[in-house]
Amino acid sequence: MVSMSYSKGAALELDATRAGPLWTQEDGQWLRRERLTRGLTQKELGEVIGRTGGRISEFERGHTSSGPTAPSRTQLKTIKDFFARTPVVAESEKRSYGNKGRLTLEIDDRLMREALEVSGVGTKTGVIEEALREFIRSRRIEQLRRMIGTYEIDLTPEDLRRMRGK
Repeated sequence: MVSMSYSKGAALELDATRAGPLWTQEDGQWLRRERLTRGLTQKELGEVIGRTGGRISEFERGHTSSGPTAPSRTQLKTIKDFFARTPVVAESEKRSYGNKGRLTLEIDDRLMREALEVSGVGTKTGVIEEALREFIRSRRIEQLRRMIGTYEIDLTPEDLRRMRGK
């Protein structure tokens, strides 16, 4: 028996003696829920266990076009260990910009390599998402500055020194 417990209320037990299939649709839903609570894509989780994002999708659905599918016991142990040391991501930190869509971009290879190196993010998607978050943050700061505006203050250098207590 392989028993996995991660976040509150999330547990998965795979018992070779249990009746029915070893990997059920509920197990797949559990895998999806745990993956999403950590803010991971199927591709990112697949990289952890040496499978594709498509295979993780099949595990989450519990089947392929050719029949049932399930992770191996070794892959389950790897997933368990990974989830145990990967913190749950707070709701505010999750990818909350809506559904993910595919996008094809042409980006300068040297620029991307440097961004990967400097950021330490590890994936091109991660670099792009981090860059977009930073872009949005900086634009919001600019908007706040415009809303607040500027004030004309008629102070001489002597007035400023007095105000500083010097």
